[in-house]
Amino acid sequence: MVNDMKLIETFYIGCDNDGSVAEIGVHPTVRWNRYAVYSFNDIREIFSSCFCTTQLLYQEKCIDKPTKYAMILPIVDSKKKINDKQTYYETICWFLDNMLPPKSGIIVSFYFYDSLYPQMRNMHSTDRTFLWQFKEQWRGNGDYITVQKFENITESQLNKFSKDQLEVIENIQKYTSYNVKYIDYSMENNDVYKLLLDTKQHISYDGASWHLASMLNAPTIVYGRPMNDRDIHYWHETEDKKVYTTIRESRFHKQVVQYNKEKNIMYAGPQRFSFNTNSKKELIKIIKNI
Repeated sequence: MVNDMKLIETFYIGCDNDGSVAEIGVHPTVRWNRYAVYSFNDIREIFSSCFCTTQLLYQEKCIDKPTKYAMILPIVDSKKKINDKQTYYETICWFLDNMLPPKSGIIVSFYFYDSLYPQMRNMHSTDRTFLWQFKEQWRGNGDYITVQKFENITESQLNKFSKDQLEVIENIQKYTSYNVKYIDYSMENNDVYKLLLDTKQHISYDGASWHLASMLNAPTIVYGRPMNDRDIHYWHETEDKKVYTTIRESRFHKQVVQYNKEKNIMYAGPQRFSFNTNSKKELIKIIKNI
């Protein structure tokens, strides 16, 4: 017996509302699990994958009409934490409302269903292979920097992060003349978004607001997880040849599928918005030179 699916809402992004919906099993269908609905990482990756694919199909002259995606959401707690300002569905909708429409448009229909195994993970977001952008991009007009501190850090997390870099973050005002505006999970998405649009520099661990910064192309310093410089290659945006470069690797892969709005082209290359610091000394130097 087919699980009873309840259509919640359909979004028409970059196209007219023609009254059509994305149908489960007919159009590409995305199953969200219990963890994905609360995660900025998963939300960014799922939508970026759909938007990038749509834009690429349009670029390759395979389509000239909107794509359709059916998305099924498990019936779980509406908020991950009781103090969250928004429900997970409000956050998911907020992302869609603020994302740049692909050229041919995209139609997304959401359905609620009573999942038998909501804990069953099925997302590939750990690959971090897609990055779409918001309508607005980083401006940097503010007189402040933004900082996301680690909240309720555990001993297991401390094993992954550099304690001396965390100490710098706790005392960051000592190293900068800019005002410091802190970002945390208790804030509304739109408030974080506005702060990141005009920050001089965002400083964060590679999670939470880091995912919003990636879609805004806001320059971000990632602390606590050292990475090494790597010689890599990727394919040129418009020519059939390899491009070689050295980057400081972040959690994004070296060949992220992304959109260049100025050139109006999809390509696969390294991310440019964030930089991982390797030491306390390096972190302090960068903060002082913002």
